[in-house]
Amino acid sequence: MEVPAAPPAAGDAFTPNMFKRALEALINRDKEFRLAPRTMARFCLLLGGPPPAGSDATNLASLPPLKEDFSDYLRMPSGVAAADELKEITLTAIPEANASRLCASEDVTFDADAVPLAFSDCIRTFQFVGDRLVSLTKVHAQTNLGLPQFLTPLRTALAHIAEGDAAVRTLVMANTTNSASQIDATKNSQMYTGGKANTFRCLYKAVCNFRLVCGLVVIDPDQSLLIQKLVEYTDMSYLREGLLGGLL
Repeated sequence: MEVPAAPPAAGDAFTPNMFKRALEALINRDKEFRLAPRTMARFCLLLGGPPPAGSDATNLASLPPLKEDFSDYLRMPSGVAAADELKEITLTAIPEANASRLCASEDVTFDADAVPLAFSDCIRTFQFVGDRLVSLTKVHAQTNLGLPQFLTPLRTALAHIAEGDAAVRTLVMANTTNSASQIDATKNSQMYTGGKANTFRCLYKAVCNFRLVCGLVVIDPDQSLLIQKLVEYTDMSYLREGLLGGLL
């Protein structure tokens, strides 16, 4: 099996030819299942940053290396074990973020119970919402990662999701010798989509939570152009809401 091209080190120039090589992992020419390399390549592209300082070309970018523990998580053969690993990593990251003096970390409101089996599967297969939120169907929002999964969770509703996920894990483990039954059981896992979304402050906290998860993937998520633009947008929205509130 052909090994996909490794992304350049953080800060290295990303040329069009290197971009083409990175996309090789996304192409399944031999009909072989290459989940981990494909997901790694996609996360590198998703969290890429602006061109290195001093570059005058507009077609360059900086691709971050993925964290070793996240790469190991993607390679895990068992979906249940991988979900447990992701939850454990998240449990460690949340208090570390809340203890930070950086607002985007201190204001994290994510909960490890919001990382059920379905959430982990979406991470491992890189299933993110590609449409505008206003055009999303309920089913699409519940089966693809997007803003709803990163909103500040409500404990009572989240507890229901956690309870259901525990039952699904038991069913999956009971069918360890039957791959088809495992897949059917996994489909019963649901992602949490009932977070608070009534103010721009809620949107800001959702971005903080998304940034936290991106911090599980790469060392410095703030180098990502996506994170930079999301923080910039929510800062502007939050400021506008505060100004309007003061005038009313």
